[in-house]
Amino acid sequence: RRAAAGGRPEVVRGAAAGARRAEMATTTSQIDLLADGNVCGQTLLRLVSRASSIITELLRLSEVVPLPFRLEAISDKATRRRYEAVVFDYAYLKASLAFEQRIESNADLLDFDQDFRDTFVDLLVRYYQAFESVVKYVRDLRQFFRDLEAGVFIQHTLANVLLNDDGKQLVCEALYLFGVMLLTLETKIEGVVRERLVVSYMRYVGGGQAVLGDDGTDVSSGSSVSAYEHDGDIDSNVSRRRGGGFFSGGSASLGGGGGGST
Repeated sequence: RRAAAGGRPEVVRGAAAGARRAEMATTTSQIDLLADGNVCGQTLLRLVSRASSIITELLRLSEVVPLPFRLEAISDKATRRRYEAVVFDYAYLKASLAFEQRIESNADLLDFDQDFRDTFVDLLVRYYQAFESVVKYVRDLRQFFRDLEAGVFIQHTLANVLLNDDGKQLVCEALYLFGVMLLTLETKIEGVVRERLVVSYMRYVGGGQAVLGDDGTDVSSGSSVSAYEHDGDIDSNVSRRRGGGFFSGGSASLGGGGGGST
């Protein structure tokens, strides 16, 4: 009788489930993720577009880093000492008052510091905005994945977006381009140079907290890539350092403050 009915019940159920999955995959793959009215697809497309623009700006800036921020490249010792008196890495953050008092107590040094500010402040703003754009990108990318899993984008989940040809390409591009940002920072703008640029921005313009790693998400020193070798410890390691993140010694995690990852 089972044979007449079409085989064993579990086999029939398995075949039916497989057919439903195949139908869902076909339906998902046919969705126009890039349609103007598809909020999920448009959000992902904008993220990828932003990432490309950020990388382009980072590459431009990497070619014009002023010599005073690359102190090791200054061969004349007297000139290097002159700039060392007003250009600081993240050591400044631990004793900023002492650094500022030393400058203010010397009239010649104070004038030099003001001239230095007038010369480089516009360029410092541009560097800071580029660094901050990396921070904003990784935050928005992480939020996109959270929204996707939370059902904010109706009819879309990470699983079915990855079943869509355009979706899986854009997700891969978004993550890949984030990696390119990190490698660009790591190979084109040395960690200590990034620190000096950020600290100078903080001194001459004010603010600058967005690229410090207080919440384990932002960016700031040494190695942009090395933190990824520590998996779940990324956020806790970064948050213990005021200058953590990809502009100092750690990096931005897609996984939020708890050390997880998307």
